[in-house]
Amino acid sequence: MKLTSKATLALAAVPAALLLMAGPASALGGYDLTGSAGDIGGAWAHGTTWRTSDSRVHLNGELKDTVGDGKGAALKIHAVYADGGTRDELVRNTSGNQAVVGIGEYNFASSVRRIELQECLLSRASDGSIYISSCAGGAQVLYF
Repeated sequence: MKLTSKATLALAAVPAALLLMAGPASALGGYDLTGSAGDIGGAWAHGTTWRTSDSRVHLNGELKDTVGDGKGAALKIHAVYADGGTRDELVRNTSGNQAVVGIGEYNFASSVRRIELQECLLSRASDGSIYISSCAGGAQVLYF
């Protein structure tokens, strides 16, 4: 093969290689609250975070009720932004012992600096309402 043919093939491959490297999203990794400051017995939260091409941070995962104690499980999500603003979300699993629910997909502005994750237990009041009865002593913190 001539040198000019090799050079032409190499140049033709560059745009394709750049597209493969850029991709629509870059993974930031997974999280699992087991053994972290955000862990509490009776709940299990785990999932994935990634950044999209517009620099927004996305978080998804699952929440499991791990104990048949009549309590549900919850996941508190607390995002902190560069300007000091915050955003709080609460995911509940009231489906029963060993049930797994998807937490959905949350996305946060590119200025998010950290997301704090904390597992909690839910209880039912005598009037039937559901409330958070206890939470882990701390939180697993994801920095961006």
